[in-house]
Amino acid sequence: MSHPPTAPALTLRASDKTLSRAQRCDALFQAFEGSFAPGVTGAYAKDHLPYRGWLDESVDEPIEVLGGKLPVELNPQDSTFILRCLAAPTPNVNGPWSDWNIYGRLSGRTARTFRAFLDAGDAVQLVEYALVFPDGRIERYGPQGRTTLR
Repeated sequence: MSHPPTAPALTLRASDKTLSRAQRCDALFQAFEGSFAPGVTGAYAKDHLPYRGWLDESVDEPIEVLGGKLPVELNPQDSTFILRCLAAPTPNVNGPWSDWNIYGRLSGRTARTFRAFLDAGDAVQLVEYALVFPDGRIERYGPQGRTTLR
């Protein structure tokens, strides 16, 4: 009987530069889907994502102002971020861009990005997150469970 890959194995795959960008991002999304339920702490996430080469190649930014729709809640009590997975320069786009994105909302205002969340220990929780796929599908994981958006 075959077991699904663990988050550490998937993050090792996501960090493997010999694989295609799509293979790497897919591995990262699988790691999130299989290991992160809403409410996990930064310490838990850091333990389950030991290989973070992919994070060094991604753009990790706080979201402070709403300029359109977000797949997670933006409120003044919590921090919201976007993680542009394996972002790269793209013609006609200002700055690095990715069609694989992770949006998240973190408890409180002490950690404003995903990287800061990993360093926050047990003090900060991942309240909710959404995986945005290149085909436009959005898988949102929040306190009410998993929701698929289009």
